[in-house]
Amino acid sequence: MPDAAQPAEPPPPAPEPGEAQAPAARVPPTLHVPMSGCGASPEPLAPHPAAQLRRQAEALLRQKAARPPEDPGDLSPAQIRQTLHEIQVHQLELELLNDELRRTQEELTASRADYFDLYDLAPAGYCTLSAAGLIVQANLTLSILLGVARSQLLHQPFSRFVAPEDQPTYYQDLRQPLTAGELRGCELRLVKEDHTIFWGHLAATPAQATDGAPVLRIVLSDITQHKAAAAALARTAHEWQTTFDATNDAIWILDKDHRVVRTNKMAETFFHRPCGEMLGQPCWAIVCGTPAPHPQCPFQRARQSGRRELLELRVGARDFEIRVDPIFDPAGQFEGAVHSVTDITEKQQRMIKSQRAQRLESIGALAGGLAHDLNNILSPILMSAPMLSEMVSDPEGRELAEHIGTCAQRAADVVRQLLLFARGQPGERVPVPIGHLLNEMHLLMRETFPRNIEPRVPTPQVLWSVMGDMTQIHQALMNLCVNARDAMPLGGRLTLAAENQAVDERLAASTDGAKPGDYVCLSVSDTGTGIAPEHLERIFEPFFTTKELGKGTGLGLASVLGIVRGHGGFVRIQSRAGQGTTFQFYLPASREAKAAPTQAPPLPPARGQREWILLVDDEPAVRDVLRRILEQHGYQVLEAADGTDALALFGLHRAEVRAVVTDLMMPHLDGLTLARLLRQMEARLPILGMTGLAQQANLQGTDAGLLQGLLAKPFGANKLLAALSEALASGQQR
Repeated sequence: MPDAAQPAEPPPPAPEPGEAQAPAARVPPTLHVPMSGCGASPEPLAPHPAAQLRRQAEALLRQKAARPPEDPGDLSPAQIRQTLHEIQVHQLELELLNDELRRTQEELTASRADYFDLYDLAPAGYCTLSAAGLIVQANLTLSILLGVARSQLLHQPFSRFVAPEDQPTYYQDLRQPLTAGELRGCELRLVKEDHTIFWGHLAATPAQATDGAPVLRIVLSDITQHKAAAAALARTAHEWQTTFDATNDAIWILDKDHRVVRTNKMAETFFHRPCGEMLGQPCWAIVCGTPAPHPQCPFQRARQSGRRELLELRVGARDFEIRVDPIFDPAGQFEGAVHSVTDITEKQQRMIKSQRAQRLESIGALAGGLAHDLNNILSPILMSAPMLSEMVSDPEGRELAEHIGTCAQRAADVVRQLLLFARGQPGERVPVPIGHLLNEMHLLMRETFPRNIEPRVPTPQVLWSVMGDMTQIHQALMNLCVNARDAMPLGGRLTLAAENQAVDERLAASTDGAKPGDYVCLSVSDTGTGIAPEHLERIFEPFFTTKELGKGTGLGLASVLGIVRGHGGFVRIQSRAGQGTTFQFYLPASREAKAAPTQAPPLPPARGQREWILLVDDEPAVRDVLRRILEQHGYQVLEAADGTDALALFGLHRAEVRAVVTDLMMPHLDGLTLARLLRQMEARLPILGMTGLAQQANLQGTDAGLLQGLLAKPFGANKLLAALSEALASGQQR
């Protein structure tokens, strides 16, 4: 076969005359290659050499066919066979070419199918709008988003599916690209066929159709969930900002260079600077007002340790707690910190007050134990001094006995003040006429205080009643007035006043031991030297005094605090050095209470009728003096050193014993346990208790029912005899 690339040979010469004419060769029919089914014409193919040979052969055969039959022809048989062979070869080449075209067509059809699959099943809706805004083409996703069959979407205006309130946005932001020639996008609400609404994002691109008409390509994405998430995020951000601003702490977000990049409203209140002025400033410049960081800067420590760091700092009169929490990115690089500042001034003050209260409580417990031991020592002295004075006929001896009694009484007064501080409980509660107390104090100050001190007692208003111990309240006022007098050595003005006052939650929260309610406030004010700030925290401690040595015991204010707290009240103090001091103590008011009737003076105690009294005390000196007093006043005494001895003696002399006088604090078997056992043996037996312990001075509940009376040591002979006579009388009435 000749090379298809070479030019075709010239036509063979015509046959000689007389030579037989060869039959006309049968030309194979021209093959038709089917075109693509998409409707578009394929690109024209370049001429092939085989096609050229075929056309030459067909032209030659047509010439031979046009000759008369008698014409023998111009081709020899060999030439005809050669030509037919070449035609067959080119026919095969054409068939191969047709197969290649068929495969190309199949690939094109498959490619178009893939394209339409991607177009229809894309996650976004696609459509083409005409210049009039009609849908001329749409994919399946758009049909699903709008809830309309694709066939029903065609030739429909797209604006039909836009919510009425968003129609202006649609026409302004999407139809404009047809004339402006630019890409546009917007978010609007679309209405489905079932009238449900969803949010969509539309992107529009201008284009041209095949006929050159302008069209608009639309891409629609459902952003309903995105909008909901954005709204939720906005709400969360708003709530976070609200919480960020509403917190009681000043909070800053710092970058890695210590500078403030964000702050909250509370920081403005803390540091009296607007938020905008703090941005970009280093934290120490705002908190400390210094050009350099604090030596113990928690920011640097948090950056190095990678955890929260704390620092308590005092700036001026305010205390701050600074917390720094470092911030790291996912790669572990330091990005900044959250800087929180809390004003702990009130917290520190409450802690100081709590520590002071605990210290006073500890001192009170110590004072109570000390008073118990001192009472046991002073009781026999106080009771023996009058007896010794009566027994001595020598005037000088009597004078010495009186001196002993006087000194013992002064010591007993000191112990009593200790007990008032430690016990925290008043004696017998009766309605106290506060106005009458103020008048008595006014007269007392006018008669006894120096003339250079001007006492003032304003006429009290109608005051509420107070339930309490009148003697103790009188003593509290006296202690405060004496302190005020001593604070004005050069004279001054001393004001004693009282008023009704309702204490609210705010005042109660700012004062130790205070509770909301109605109170009667008694105040003692002076214009003296005042109290130094460093002494204010300790003025109520026992034995603490600012007076010179020998001019004060330090128990006056301690006993005032004990008396007031024992009545359920509280104390406030205001003082400035060189300007004076005001003490206020609040006593709970009782509006229903009425003044107690005036009682007649007590009658001298009756003498005993030789009744047997069981006396129980572990202190030999106390027991000996009590025995002498009882025997001198007509009683017979059985002595016991503790509770076990008392039980044994009572078992032996049960029929003779008419009453028991016992100390409550004893080893082995205490007085209350002894009283319970004696009650089981003899229910009607009168029992009189004695105690020098502050906690037992006021018995309550079943313990109080065990005794017919309770004597607080030290006590005098008359008080003992009167209590014993009353106990015997009550025992006889049972």
